[in-house]
Amino acid sequence: MLSPFKRSLALGAFAVASLAAAANAQVFTENFDTYALGPIEGNVNPAGPTWHGWGGSNTYIHQVSNLQASSGPQSALLLIGGDTVANFDDITGGNPMVSGQWRMTVDAFIPTGFDGTTYYIGMNSYDDPGTLLEWSIQVAMDGVFGTPRTVCDCGTAGSVVTNIPFDTWTELRWDIDLDADWVDFYVGGVLQAGYEWSKGVFGGDAYATLSLNALDLYPGTAATTGVDVFFDNIVITSISGPTEPGFQYCPGDGVAPHTPCPCSNDNDGSMSGCSWSSAGGSAGATLTATGDADIANQDVYLTATNVENNFGIFFGANNQTNAGNGNVFGDGLRCAGGALVRLTAPTMATGNMATHGPIEVSDTGAAAGVTRRYQYWFRTPGGPCATVFNLSNGYEIAWM
Repeated sequence: MLSPFKRSLALGAFAVASLAAAANAQVFTENFDTYALGPIEGNVNPAGPTWHGWGGSNTYIHQVSNLQASSGPQSALLLIGGDTVANFDDITGGNPMVSGQWRMTVDAFIPTGFDGTTYYIGMNSYDDPGTLLEWSIQVAMDGVFGTPRTVCDCGTAGSVVTNIPFDTWTELRWDIDLDADWVDFYVGGVLQAGYEWSKGVFGGDAYATLSLNALDLYPGTAATTGVDVFFDNIVITSISGPTEPGFQYCPGDGVAPHTPCPCSNDNDGSMSGCSWSSAGGSAGATLTATGDADIANQDVYLTATNVENNFGIFFGANNQTNAGNGNVFGDGLRCAGGALVRLTAPTMATGNMATHGPIEVSDTGAAAGVTRRYQYWFRTPGGPCATVFNLSNGYEIAWM
């Protein structure tokens, strides 16, 4: 089932590119490159917030460092001894993140040997006296068990653990819909969990007013090895309004001129692929996308929903098959062909959903001025047509 956030995005499939571009506006970015090496606290971000200690008391422990960086020469090195905070109430004109939809990303780096925990925290409410403190994001960079991983206190979804590599920058991402009271959490572009923003990081709160009010970088447990976690490229972008980079085509609805599904398993008249049911009449797998078709931005993600929780593959190709109407293939329709590229190794879908991105990185056929078509193939043991696989609808992106 689509989260409230993804349901709202799906409505913008046919929006004009200029409107989508206008909706994607950065309100906060931090790469730590403009500061002198040394303590983070006391540095003023151009957006307005000043990095400072918890409750306004600076410890001057955490460092702007050139030992590692995701981009540019510098990043933030988090050392045990306190928190460092950026309060978005200080943004020029006031904090805009009190309604609408927002995307926050940060790059994290866990060096080999790290065996502590360091937290990336988003506050629903924060003030320096500490009289109003509400947590809505809390993810630990964790090396306690010898395997680097993220541990998300994902509210109503519970604790979610994801292994990540040592010595590699990994993107963490949150798609936040304050109007729908929902947040989706991604690691390396793969959806890990969605949960209610207002119920906090442990799922038991009931915040009355919703916002993304502050960031808190907090080393919770010291490493015994003398190595610590780095953060870089914190970006918060408004994604309110239509943000799809292309459009869906080739539904398995059996309506001419669309090709009928192979064993009367036409869907319920939706834009999805062919139904899982031999009787038809129910939705199949639905492929959508979010991001900007400007290939330089590298922020387009594909999401397949209503898929079986089995192995699947995202692929891209040059052409619409059979003039965009599809050819019978397995229990579904193949909608894309020609110069086919498998975008990932087989993925195990969970929660009837699979996600991939950013697709520019792995799709060797994507380039500015090129139109590519995408689809999701997935295993369906015991499928309605006596085969073992089905496919989503097609999705077309004209890269700019």
